[in-house]
Amino acid sequence: MEKCSIVITVYNKYRELNLVLKSLEDQSYKDFEVVIAEDCQKKEMLDFLKDAKNKYSFSIKHVSQEDVGFRKNRILNKAIKATETDFIIFLDGDCLVHRNFVKNYMKEAENYDVLYGRRVELSKELTNKILMENPDYRIKFLDILLTKSENSWEALYMPVWINFKKRKLRLLGSNMGVRKEVLYNVNGFNEEYIGAGIGEDSDLAWRLESCGVRHKCLKNTVVQYHLYHSRSTRHNSVNGEKIITRERMLNRWRTINGLEKI
Repeated sequence: MEKCSIVITVYNKYRELNLVLKSLEDQSYKDFEVVIAEDCQKKEMLDFLKDAKNKYSFSIKHVSQEDVGFRKNRILNKAIKATETDFIIFLDGDCLVHRNFVKNYMKEAENYDVLYGRRVELSKELTNKILMENPDYRIKFLDILLTKSENSWEALYMPVWINFKKRKLRLLGSNMGVRKEVLYNVNGFNEEYIGAGIGEDSDLAWRLESCGVRHKCLKNTVVQYHLYHSRSTRHNSVNGEKIITRERMLNRWRTINGLEKI
């Protein structure tokens, strides 16, 4: 299996990010680099990464941008350019992963252009337990059930017999893997989306599907645990529905405001 890149988007939650890196250190598959995509540009991140680079066995790169609002797609494009491998896995900085997460992505990467999973939304109670016992706590499925975490069955690890048929591409930005040449084919993420939760994932999904990419859902195979947090206060500043409706009407699957500015 080939080497891959893992792009982690983060704002300023260093304690959560350290847990994500810890879950990557525990991976059964070790051949990867990490790119931290920071939408904040604070000195605290530089200090944190200086320590992390000595603490963890994998290489860590860092790209950042000034904090002038939620511009996740812009920093993602910057991170893509910083990667040195042909396959990229995307994570959020508050999403821990199962120890076979990377291995299961890379087992399928030879046959598919786009892979994606889902995530369990950990309860506030369980999240606090994990943060308090960092780094010794190991997430248990029973704890997830008992604390009534949302989408708890997404945490059930079943890589052997789960075999989903081809379906409509439904990406989750915190748990997806895409071949780099495919990302360049659609010109990466559309930077016109500058707000949280306004359709940037669905925008990329329909553009990729328009190209006829080979894709597969890895639900219950690439298991991910999303730490609880209150909803973002970095509100949408652009109507995402209007953007995606316009782009679909124009059939513009290669965005004009992406990795390259057309």
